[in-house]
Amino acid sequence: TKPSLLRPSIREFFVLSFDFAMVKELKLRILENLVDETNVQMVLRELQAYICWQSLPEFVTLAVQSIAHVALKISSVTDSCLRGLVKMLDSKCEALACEAVVALRALLQRRQKNMDSGLGTVLPHLVRYLEDLAAPTARASVVWIIGQYQSEAPQLAPDVIRKLAKTFATERQE
Repeated sequence: TKPSLLRPSIREFFVLSFDFAMVKELKLRILENLVDETNVQMVLRELQAYICWQSLPEFVTLAVQSIAHVALKISSVTDSCLRGLVKMLDSKCEALACEAVVALRALLQRRQKNMDSGLGTVLPHLVRYLEDLAAPTARASVVWIIGQYQSEAPQLAPDVIRKLAKTFATERQE
């Protein structure tokens, strides 16, 4: 309830590799609550380090979610977090790439529509990535992003709809 009391000790809540899974999750939530303008860069660097823990896909997913929560809380880092999430799409770890797409959608949903998203160069990459995505939430996120920002790459949306129409009956509800 009073994060200012714990902010000086924020490093104590950094996740250690040998922490139990529940402790790791709690520490991430605490970091999200303690982050502010003065420590946001340090927290984001720490969260980016957790992304490299590819042997723990569940934890990597939580770390990506934490990055999105931090970006939503501290608007000055939203753009850099968006760029970081786009870079995560190239990951070999499917859990990371899928969660990055979902987080990307969450951040874009909260941006003002009249702002230039800068996604014109990213949308073709998302379209190519859509074919490999297995997670229904991630697939739905890509479709949403393409639909919302189709004006930045108008030639892509019809092609995506054509491809998705072929498999629409087998798609999950999301």
